[in-house]
Amino acid sequence: MATGGFDLKSTTNKGEYSFFALHRRGVLVIRKGIRSNSSPEGTHWQVVDDIASEENSGDVEQISKITCSHSYGNLIAITWDGRLFYRFGITADRREGTAWSKIELPVSSPIVDICLGRNALWMSSATGTLWFRKVINRTIGAHYELNTKTPESYVAMGDRMCRIAVSKDDRVLAIDKADEKLFLRSNVSANELSGRQWIEIVATGNKENISWNQVDLGNLNLTDHGFPRLWTDPHFVKQTRSTISDRRSEWRALIVERLDALADQVWNTSRDHPCPYNHSGQRSLSIDGMTEQTSQWVLKASVQVIVLPSKNQNRKTGMAILAMNSFSEGYLQIDYKDKTQFKASFKQILCVSAASVSQGKASLKIVLAADSSSSKDNKGLTLNFSFDGEDERDKWKTQMQKIVLALVQSEPRSIDKRCMWFVDSQGSPRVGFLSTLQIGQEPEKVELVPLDKCRFLQLPGHFMAVSSSNGLAYGISSDGELWCLSKDFDLMREIDVDLDLVQTDTVTEIIYEHEKKSRLSGFCTFNGRANGLYFAWSDKTELVQKRKEDCRLPSREWSWLDPDWLLVPAPEGSKEPESGWVYAKNFGEEYDRADGWVRRREWRRRRHFSSKAPWVRIDAPPIAHVKVQNDRSWPLFLWVLSIDGDLLCRTGITTTNHCGAAWMEIVCNEPLARISPAWNCCIWALTTSARILCRHATDIADMFTCDWAEVESPVLVNTPESHPIAITATGAAVWVILNDDPSILYKRIGITLTNPEGTSWMRVKSPLEISSIATSSTGYLYAVLIHNQTLLPVTAMLKEIVTEKAKKKKGKGKQNVEEVERVAVWEHGISEEQINSLSVD
Repeated sequence: MATGGFDLKSTTNKGEYSFFALHRRGVLVIRKGIRSNSSPEGTHWQVVDDIASEENSGDVEQISKITCSHSYGNLIAITWDGRLFYRFGITADRREGTAWSKIELPVSSPIVDICLGRNALWMSSATGTLWFRKVINRTIGAHYELNTKTPESYVAMGDRMCRIAVSKDDRVLAIDKADEKLFLRSNVSANELSGRQWIEIVATGNKENISWNQVDLGNLNLTDHGFPRLWTDPHFVKQTRSTISDRRSEWRALIVERLDALADQVWNTSRDHPCPYNHSGQRSLSIDGMTEQTSQWVLKASVQVIVLPSKNQNRKTGMAILAMNSFSEGYLQIDYKDKTQFKASFKQILCVSAASVSQGKASLKIVLAADSSSSKDNKGLTLNFSFDGEDERDKWKTQMQKIVLALVQSEPRSIDKRCMWFVDSQGSPRVGFLSTLQIGQEPEKVELVPLDKCRFLQLPGHFMAVSSSNGLAYGISSDGELWCLSKDFDLMREIDVDLDLVQTDTVTEIIYEHEKKSRLSGFCTFNGRANGLYFAWSDKTELVQKRKEDCRLPSREWSWLDPDWLLVPAPEGSKEPESGWVYAKNFGEEYDRADGWVRRREWRRRRHFSSKAPWVRIDAPPIAHVKVQNDRSWPLFLWVLSIDGDLLCRTGITTTNHCGAAWMEIVCNEPLARISPAWNCCIWALTTSARILCRHATDIADMFTCDWAEVESPVLVNTPESHPIAITATGAAVWVILNDDPSILYKRIGITLTNPEGTSWMRVKSPLEISSIATSSTGYLYAVLIHNQTLLPVTAMLKEIVTEKAKKKKGKGKQNVEEVERVAVWEHGISEEQINSLSVD
C-alpha cells in the first residue's frame, strides 16, 4: 500500500488523498471516492494502467513495490529487477495520472527502496548504497524532470541505512541495516535537503533493544520546529514512573553532573579575573603573589615607546602600567622619564599585535581609537612598545588581547556577525569584528561601528593566505599545507585556550648576491646602489637590501632547518655551474647570457615554525590558493587551487566536521590563477591566460559535472598588461581588478538566479590604488587600498558609488558628448605594514 497527495487541493473533491494498492497478482489499483468526512474509506477501486515492457511488445513489467509522495501524490513503482518508473499526469482531479515513464538510475545495480518528498528523492540499491537527489523545477502534481535527470544528478549518502521514509516536508527517517535501530536525518532544510547527519531515535525510556522493520511518516508535517527533542534525547523524559526512584535515576544524576561542571567553569572564570578585594575586605589587587592596596595596577614594565603619528618619532623610555577594574574597564598609562605622562582608557584599545624581534627587542603594537572624553593628543594613535625580552612582551600581549576580547563580548552585535580576516606582516592571522553596534547621532538610531573603530585580534599561527565563511576559517602555510581552524576553538570565549594542537610551517629565505664587472679588476662587489637602485646583497625583488647577517629568526617559535646558507647551482650549460653565477648585460635585465657586465647568484636557507595554535592540518596536495564560499548556505564547499593550477573541492564539511571528508577535482582546460565561489552552485575563476570563467548549476549534484562558461573581459583587447589580477563574487555581483590600472574596479551587473553570468561590466574609479578585494555574505565589498602618502595598505569598505560631473567630449559629428564617470566612496579602516589575503564572512 502507498498513501500520499495530502497537499493536492481539489475544488470539487475536498478532503481527498491518494491511496494506491498493489494486488498479489501484480495489479495496481487506486481507491476512488475518498472524502475525509463523509467516506474516508472511499467508494470503489480503479485499475491503473500496466507498465508496457521495454523489451517485449505486448508484455507488461512486473511491479514489486510502490511508493507515493506524501506531498503531491507522485507515484513511483519498482519492478522485480529493480528498475524505476514514475506516473506522470497526476493532478488533484486525476490522481491516477495518465502514463508511465522510466527514471534513470545512478548505478547499474537494482533499486530495492525509494521515497519521494516534496523536493527530495531518496533511494537505496541492492548493494546497500543510499542515494539522494533534489527534485526541482516541478509543477504541482507532476515531477516532469524525473526522467530527464542524468545518473550524475544523484549523491551517494553512504551504505549504513535502509528502508527510508520521507515526510511531505522532506524530513527523513531510516532504519540502520546493521542493528535495525531507527534514525532521523538532522538539519534538513530548504537549502540543505540532504541534511547533515544521522541521529538515533530514542524508542523507550527502558534499556531494552527494539528492532524496527518498517517506518512511515504519513501526513506528518514538521516544517516549523523539526523533530521533537524527546525523540533523540534519552534524558529528556523520565526513565521510570516511580517518583521514589527519581533521586537515584540516571537522568537526574546526569543533570546534577552537568550543573556541577557548569559551576566549576563559572568558579574557574571568576578566579581567572583579578580580584579587587583581599580577605580583609580592603580594596586591593593581587598580581604574581604581591598585593597592592587601592592602586589596582595589574602589569608594569619598562619599555621604549614610539607614538605614531608624531613629528618626533624618537623612542622614549618610560614605565608602562596596565590598570583594571575588570577586563573591560581600566586604563593604559605611560610614565616617561622626562616626567610627562600618557593615558588611554581600555575602550580606546582596538588591536594589540606582536612584531618580530629586532635588535634584541621584542615589539608590541597597540592601536588606539579616538575617545571623546580624552585629550586630543591621543586620538587615533599607534603605540609601539619595545620590551627587553619575549616573555615580558607575550605576557602583555596575552593580557591586552583578553581586554580586547572582553570589550567585544560586552558590546552589542548585529545578527549577521560579520568578521574580517587577513594575514599581517608577521604571517599571523588577524580577525576583526565588523558587526559591533553603537548608538547613532540620533538616539533612536542604532548603526554599525565605523570600520576604523572595529576591534581586531591576532591569532597564533603562520600563514600566507586565509579564507573564512560561516564561522569557519582556513589557511595556507608558506610550504603549501592546508589548515583549518579547530571546531573546539571558540573565538568569542577564550583567546589563549590550549587545545594541544601544533601548527607548523617552513619558509625559505632567499638572498641575491650581485657583482658588476670592471675593465681593470673584473667582477667585484660594490657599495651603495648600482644604477641608483640595485644593492650588492638584496631580496628577490633586487631592490631591498638584505644581507646574510640581517636574516635573524623572527621569534622563539622559529628555528633554522639549515645550519648555514646554501648556494643554488647555476643552470646546466652555464660557464661555472658550481659557482652559481648567472649573467646579464645590465641590472634589471634577464640573467640568461653566457657572459655580461653583471652577474648574480642565489643563496637559500630554510627556517621552521612550530607553535601551539588552534589549527588542524587537512591532507591535500601542495596548495597555492584557498577560498570558501562566502554565502551562508549549506552544504558548504571549500575550493582550493594546487600549485599547478588544478581546482579541487572539499566536500563533507559540517558544523561538527570543519575539515571535510573528501576531495573532488573539477576539470578545466587550462590552469587557474584565482577563484571566487559565489555560492555552493556557482564559482568564478581567472585562468593563467587571463580568461574569466564561470561555472554554475541549478543543482548541487550537477555542480561537479557541468561545463565552464567564458565571460567576456571588461576591456575590448585583453593584453598581458591588462589581464585580471583579482576577482570576488557574490550572488548579486562580481568585481574584477585589472593589472594595468589597479585604481579601476569592474562590476559585473545583471546577475540573477536564472542568469548567473550577468550581462555587462560597469567601470568604477577608485581614488586610491586597490591591492585586493573581498565580498561579505551580505554583499558588501571590502578592499585593501594603498595610501597615497604613507604607501601603507589600509582596509576599506565600499559605502557608495557616486557619479562625477559629466565631462564634455567632442564626438565624430563635432557635437559635445557627455561622459559619466562612476567613483567609489570608501570608508577606511585599520592600517598595517602588510595586509595579505583579505576575507570577510
